[in-house]
Amino acid sequence: MVAFEDETWAELLPKLWKCWYIKGKQLEIETPGINERINVFITLDFAGGELIYSIHQRRRSREFKYHLRKVMERARKGRFKRVILIADNSPVHRSVESRRFLRKNTGFLKVLNLPSYSPNLNEVEGVNRQLKRDVCANWHYGNLKDLGRVVREYLKNYTTVKFR
Repeated sequence: MVAFEDETWAELLPKLWKCWYIKGKQLEIETPGINERINVFITLDFAGGELIYSIHQRRRSREFKYHLRKVMERARKGRFKRVILIADNSPVHRSVESRRFLRKNTGFLKVLNLPSYSPNLNEVEGVNRQLKRDVCANWHYGNLKDLGRVVREYLKNYTTVKFR
């Protein structure tokens, strides 16, 4: 299995994005006083177009390892002999704990790091942009639980072009 991996976040404080509205009725968007966010780890199975994701309060090696376990589990269910994961050079990917985990699973999981500052080479970046535009832009969620529910539903139903 060849897959692309990246992380992003979704915030309670809405991003303002250009949109259409009725003339004379300007869009009003409620904003909370304090911004909070959830972190989303997303992996795209390049051949199958399927998304594997996990949502966490923080973005640390522990959460990254949890996500990698989900990816490996999905690959095993698909009867893949190996996972080649293409990822950026995030500090989470390069931490001592993450490198130890990758060494331990080197027979099944191989990570290829993209060059620094090259988001155009990571296929998941498009999913991240679309998520922020469709879910986070111009919309206020009352709490992180509601935001997480909407993000999960969005990613569950997200369709990508099949590369075959």
